[in-house]
Amino acid sequence: MITLTKAQIYTKYAGNIDVWLQNGSGNEIALFSDGEWNQIESIIDELSISKQKVSSAKKSDAEKPVKRTYKPITPEKYAEAKEETERFLGVVDANDYEAILSELYKLA
Repeated sequence: MITLTKAQIYTKYAGNIDVWLQNGSGNEIALFSDGEWNQIESIIDELSISKQKVSSAKKSDAEKPVKRTYKPITPEKYAEAKEETERFLGVVDANDYEAILSELYKLA
């Protein structure tokens, strides 16, 4: 389970596993179980892709005349968003979900 403490340790070492293994305290290293460092890396990759999509959308929106219409969410889009949220919640401590994503977003 990814916790806020683990996210903070990850950002402390800027995601560099070698530096963490060489310089991390025994307590910092003992907190992580197999694969959690890589899970955090995957979350950051997904955050980075989302960040790029938002940035790209903002640029293209700035070039277009403002015309906003309501589009109901399709069942497919709802299912996709729900699946993505459940995937994150499956590996991220739900109590600190927003704080963890905020911490990891620094590296995205």
